[in-house]
Amino acid sequence: MVTKYRILPVLLVASFILSSIGVAYEQSNELFFTSSNTYDLVIIAPKEFSRLLSPLVKHKNNVGIKTILNTTEQIYREYDGRDKPEQIKYFIKDALENWGIKYVLLVGGMKSGRQSWYLPVRYSNLDDRQDWDARYISDLYYADIYKEGGVFEDWDSNGNNIFAEWNWNSSVKDVLDLYPDVCVGRLACRNMFEVRTVVKKIIDYETKSFGGNWFKKMIVAGGDTIPLDQDGVYEGEFITNISSGYMKAVNFSVTRLWASDGTLKKSRDLMEELRKGAGFVHLSGHGSALVWTTHPPDNDTLWIDSLLPFQGPLIRNGDKLPIFIIGGCHNSQFDVSPFNLLRDFRKEGLGYFKSDEYESGSFWKFEWISECLGWRLVSSRNGGAIATIANTGLGFCYFGNYTPNGLAGWIEPRFFYDYSVLGIDVLGELHKQVITEYVSNFNVQNDRSDCKTVQQWVLLGDPSLKIGGYSS
Repeated sequence: MVTKYRILPVLLVASFILSSIGVAYEQSNELFFTSSNTYDLVIIAPKEFSRLLSPLVKHKNNVGIKTILNTTEQIYREYDGRDKPEQIKYFIKDALENWGIKYVLLVGGMKSGRQSWYLPVRYSNLDDRQDWDARYISDLYYADIYKEGGVFEDWDSNGNNIFAEWNWNSSVKDVLDLYPDVCVGRLACRNMFEVRTVVKKIIDYETKSFGGNWFKKMIVAGGDTIPLDQDGVYEGEFITNISSGYMKAVNFSVTRLWASDGTLKKSRDLMEELRKGAGFVHLSGHGSALVWTTHPPDNDTLWIDSLLPFQGPLIRNGDKLPIFIIGGCHNSQFDVSPFNLLRDFRKEGLGYFKSDEYESGSFWKFEWISECLGWRLVSSRNGGAIATIANTGLGFCYFGNYTPNGLAGWIEPRFFYDYSVLGIDVLGELHKQVITEYVSNFNVQNDRSDCKTVQQWVLLGDPSLKIGGYSS
């Protein structure tokens, strides 16, 4: 019998909150819906971001990706729905049917200093009996447009206004399609400074990366994800070895940083390699919104804390920007905010801070930091990542030799298989293909871990991104 093991989020005491920067400006004219045109990419963003996104719209059209921007304000005026996410989803449905779009870029995260959204999220209400996730973000909601037969998929099959619901005894459960019908990615920008930064990074990547020697490099890192099993199998190294094998077959050089051979002992080991640049990075281990980490062999008390959000701007790899696949818990939980701490303090009082139990709330889950690791890597101005794919909630992994049979051990390496073997070189298409394959090959309708694995695997980046850039 295969035993599952939840990847425990690391507890790392931290006293910093990353600052958020806001900029004000006069808004230019809004772009309006014109059904007479055909498009490949639709960008959805609040009106205040539209002027800063216009260079990206122009760039995409110049490289042959027919692109239009539509504002959330316009969508809310023109579309009905039970709430704002459903209104946006109905617009995406219309854009798919009327324009033939392939890609949807959602621009907007939480508003700096507030618990409201520039572009709202849909939460899954799957109860996996884990203390960490009462609910978690799923942008797959925006990609899964149709049920079988072409009916609109609202993720509320029982009609009780609780979306993606699955209670523990299964007496209440929404039946979900889960197959993505469009490629969806998000730029979880919290202010206009971040919009400006990521737009420049995407344009520079697609126009300058092609032919760079740095791109043909891959960095992998891992350790003994589940040391309690004492079976001599180091799951993080096992998973990243599969990924690197696929990439070596297409002439990528691979730098392996593993706990077992001493090449991964501390944060500096990974940072030094990241500064050299790479086309891809695969990290497989543990995490929280605050950190990616792992264990040395057979030692469940020692942590190797290898990457934190504040280090994103310190990588300084310039234009040599990798796509990160990050295996671990909560690394892309982009609803973190200092106001989460104030919210819980109001409910619990001073006693809230005296507990060191996992279940004690946002303080020990680090939901009070200003940006999660996955987004901070993308939003960093002088380097970091061009995109990340990681979990918004608690990740799952199989033990030992069963590791590649499903969950993290299957979905993470599959990204590199589909890139190297199938030759898919557009980021959103690659992300969509992996989720489609997972839904087709695993019991997502009856197994909570499999269902959650696809729901929480979010792309923070441009879904129309040409991997490796365009040739001039």
